Amino acid sequence: MTTTTISVSRDPHEPHWQLGPLPPPAGQLVLLAWQQSPVSNEAGVPKSVADVLCSALSSVARVTFLSSERRSAKTGEWESLDGDFVCTREPGLVSRLGGLLKKQPANASLVSTRRPETLTAAFGDPGCPWWLQGQVMLLSDPLAGPPDVEADDLLALLDDDWATRVAALASKGVRGAVRPGVDGDVAGVLMLSAKNADALLVTLEREAQRAGVVWTVS
Repeated sequence: MTTTTISVSRDPHEPHWQLGPLPPPAGQLVLLAWQQSPVSNEAGVPKSVADVLCSALSSVARVTFLSSERRSAKTGEWESLDGDFVCTREPGLVSRLGGLLKKQPANASLVSTRRPETLTAAFGDPGCPWWLQGQVMLLSDPLAGPPDVEADDLLALLDDDWATRVAALASKGVRGAVRPGVDGDVAGVLMLSAKNADALLVTLEREAQRAGVVWTVS
């Protein structure tokens, strides 16, 4: 029998998490780490952990993430597709330079969803690899449509100043962001308000309990 544990740190400071300066200059960041016993040999986020994250995030927010798959025939416009929204962007300066430097996906479209089954793609996209810190998720008003953001806006959040950049997107309805830490083995969850941070943690704990995942807080 496999036991999965998600550990929450409310006040991470260590630079080795590779989540930029901690604590962040804006908002509240919590660190989610996970482990399984016995240890799995599979790379990436364990399915049980991804299921908890997807269910909780899509419950409290609209989630917009990077996708290497071209899902829309239109370019530069949000298009409704199977209950989600998708937007194909022409590569901007950030993504072109990132592709050349091999630090960021060279081509990235956007998917915006309230469905956990759609969000699971964010953890397994080889073109925007979570395990290489090449993925990021924006959290916005769950009752609104997709935020007015570009693919380059999300790609810029892969840099160390991501917390400051997320705060600058608040006027567009953005409430927070999720980004992988070192080796994709942890997740940094940044919420711009303490109220939203608390609500998300309550939801994450609830979903963990439903899934039989051990939940610890420090």
